[in-house]
Amino acid sequence: MFGLSSSAGVFRSVADMVVAIYQRAGFGPIKKWVDDFFVVRLPDHSWTEQDFVRLTVHIGVPWSPQKIHPLASCQRYIGFDWDLAAKSVALPSEKLSKLLATLSLWLSPNARHTRKEAQSLQGRLVHASCIF
Repeated sequence: MFGLSSSAGVFRSVADMVVAIYQRAGFGPIKKWVDDFFVVRLPDHSWTEQDFVRLTVHIGVPWSPQKIHPLASCQRYIGFDWDLAAKSVALPSEKLSKLLATLSLWLSPNARHTRKEAQSLQGRLVHASCIF
């Protein structure tokens, strides 16, 4: 029910419950942002992606197969590529290329842009700056 102003607050309660269930069962660390979950399997853990999904299937948690990524040391979460082995975070290359192309347009002589375009660029730059 995205678009309904109260839906984010209601979903937060459900998502917090799901995180608590997984933490109690020994999964994690686990972080969430709205409907995005980021789960880390530490070296001493032996659970699989199937174990993770199976834990909450009986209560109806609808994990999307398209959004589940195999456990790996590099994962995309909240628009960044997190490399746990290298202990680094980066913008995905396609996102960086798109941002650089947009900046190039803004820096071209006699460039004119709307307020909406300025707000969009500002939001993208703020997001990218979160890396630091």
